[in-house]
Amino acid sequence: MTGFGAAGEELARARGELAAAGADFGLLSSLANVTYAGGWEVPVALGALADLAYAQPLLLVGARDATAVLIVPNAQAGVAEAGFGGDVVAFDTFDSFAPTDSRASFLAVLGEALGQAGLIGATGILAVEERTLPRAAATLLEKTLPGWTFVEAADPLARARATKTEREIGLLRLAAAIGDVAQTTLSELAATTGRTEHAMWGEIAARVFAAAGRDIPLTGELVTGPRTTTVAYPNGPRNRTTAPGDAALMDLSSRVDGYWFDVTNTHVVGGVAPTAEQRR
Repeated sequence: MTGFGAAGEELARARGELAAAGADFGLLSSLANVTYAGGWEVPVALGALADLAYAQPLLLVGARDATAVLIVPNAQAGVAEAGFGGDVVAFDTFDSFAPTDSRASFLAVLGEALGQAGLIGATGILAVEERTLPRAAATLLEKTLPGWTFVEAADPLARARATKTEREIGLLRLAAAIGDVAQTTLSELAATTGRTEHAMWGEIAARVFAAAGRDIPLTGELVTGPRTTTVAYPNGPRNRTTAPGDAALMDLSSRVDGYWFDVTNTHVVGGVAPTAEQRR
């Protein structure tokens, strides 16, 4: 994972667009925008932690000052501190030896962050993301910040992200190159028959991880034979062995340092010419 810290060009752009929209602060809550403005790759919500944590990471940023506070589940605090240049505060998720209340801890930490940033008792305009801000957090804001006006942060952040920085261009190129690895691997595997879809998927994943230098979120489908004629996403892989003339369809998405690639392709397995129906 990469991070540029709280002085990054992307954060500066986010601050500028929030200020231009009239906001004094922004409370970002979406995976994409917290990653963009924070310079830390927010993990995709997957696995037990996603259920055990009351909320996903939030980023409180000042549009007119240097405030940058990242609020994360405690299991992510270590990696967040390594990748983020501002303040990191953590809320409880799960403890094997003591009861926890993740909701109460999350709201307490959020309230403390608002206080330390000087919002409590003041007035101003706070930009939030309606789509992803937890309702409990919205209720806390309404009760704690009675003198504040709340506006939508999505449009200012979309404007900030519309023109890519050199760093972003490099990450997009990296993501595309790793997507090419998946495409090339499928082409190689489709040249011969006798592999299961599981084996093909495993080889594609292994090469993608090797190209990325680590495991990365990987999702999608790999289907062969009759199932390629049916749209039932996700529809594989399954424990089916390929035969000559099978179609092999891959639709794969993955996220590298906060930027996605999405690749799709269809091959005919075994070096067999496609049928008229397959061409159609």
